[in-house]
Amino acid sequence: MQVYRILMKKNKIDILLIHTTDVTGNKISGIDTFIKDFIKYLPASYNLELIGISSGRKKRPVGRWENLKLNGREFRFLPILYVKDVNKKTRIPLILLFTLALLRYKKRISLRNKILLFHRIEPTLLFKNQRNKKVVIIHGNMQELYNRKNEVKWSRLPFLYFSLEKYLLRRINKIYIVNENGVRFYKEKYPFIKDRIFFFPSWVDIEIFYPIDSNASSNEKKAFLKKLDFPIDSILILFVGRLEKQKDPFLLIDTFKYLNAKMPQTRLLIAGTGSLKNNLLIKIKKNNLQKRVFFHGPVSPKILSNIMKISDILLSTSAFEGMSRSILEALACGIPVVATDVGEADKIIRNSISGFISKDRNPETIGKLIIRVLKQKKNFKVENCVESIKNYTADVILGNFYREYEKL
Repeated sequence: MQVYRILMKKNKIDILLIHTTDVTGNKISGIDTFIKDFIKYLPASYNLELIGISSGRKKRPVGRWENLKLNGREFRFLPILYVKDVNKKTRIPLILLFTLALLRYKKRISLRNKILLFHRIEPTLLFKNQRNKKVVIIHGNMQELYNRKNEVKWSRLPFLYFSLEKYLLRRINKIYIVNENGVRFYKEKYPFIKDRIFFFPSWVDIEIFYPIDSNASSNEKKAFLKKLDFPIDSILILFVGRLEKQKDPFLLIDTFKYLNAKMPQTRLLIAGTGSLKNNLLIKIKKNNLQKRVFFHGPVSPKILSNIMKISDILLSTSAFEGMSRSILEALACGIPVVATDVGEADKIIRNSISGFISKDRNPETIGKLIIRVLKQKKNFKVENCVESIKNYTADVILGNFYREYEKL
C-alpha cells in the first residue's frame, strides 16, 4: 500500500503558482478570476501550491502556509505580503513589493519537481537559474506600454521593461498571451523564442454566468431597481471594471450623458472601483447625473452574475484589453454588449446579433449603437448572446491548457 501511495504521488503534476493574489479576497481583476477558475477546474491529477498576498492580517497571517479549499478544491497557500485594500493602487508598485517579499521567503518554498506558473514577468527573475519548467501568462498586449492611458509604472520606462523581459523570457518554457495582436508583437520582437509563444483566450464559467427566465428576470429587476431607488421602468446600463485609465471611465460617463439625454429612463450601474472614482463623481455632479448613476463597488462573481441577468446591456469603453472577461460573462447571461474596438472583442461580439463594436471612440457614436440595441431588442435575443461564447467556456479553454501541462 505504501509503494502504491508513492507511485500515485509521483504521477501527480505539481504546480507552484506565484502571483499577487488573495483568492479569498474581493479584488476586481481578470487575473484573479483566472486563478480562481484555474483552481476550480484543476483535475484531480494535479497538486497546487499558491504563493500570494493577504488582505486579512489576522485571518491570513503573512509567512504561514495553510491548507485552503476553494470551490471544493484543496490547495496550499502562502501569503508573503499584506495588502490592506487589494483594489487600491499602492504608492510603490505592488509587483515590486511582492517580488521583494518573495526574495525574503524564497528559502521556505520547495521547488522540487514543480512546474512554476507566473502571471507577471518580474517574479521570474528570482527563479531564472532554477531548472524547473516555467510558464508565464501575459494578460494583454505589452505593446500597450506605449499607450498614454496605461497606468502601469513600466509605461514610463518601456525600454527598460522590454530589456528585462527579453532577458527573462528566454528562460521560460511556454509563454501564453491573451491577445492575438500581442502574440504577433512578441513573435516579431523575440523571434528566438517564437516557437514557445501561444495565444490563450479568456473564458467564462457557465456554472455561474447563465441566463434566467424572462419573468424571473423582470421580477428581480423590479426589486433591484427599488433597492437602488431607480424608477421601476429604468433601462439598466451596466459597466464592470476597474476605474482606471485602461477602462476609460470618462468615456463611459460622456457616453451615458449623451444616451440619457436621448433616453431619460436609462440608468448607469458601475460595478467596480479604482483611483479615478472621485474624479468621476465630480464629473457626474457637474453633469447633474447623480441620481442616474450608481456605484455598486466590487462584487463577487455570483452577485455580478445576478446583476448581469437583470441588466439590459453591458457597456465596455476600454482603451485597450486582452479578451474581456466581463464581455464574455454578460453574453453568457444573455445580455447584449456594446464595446469599443479593442483586444479580442470582435471575436466574441457579433455585430447586429449579440451587440455592436464601435470603431469610433466618440460618445455620440457609442451612444447611438446602444440606442439601436435598446430599440431593437428582438434582434438581440438571449440565445444569440449565449451562442457567441460557446467556444469560450471554462471547460473548453482550461481543458486544453491542462493538457499542455501534461506535455511539460
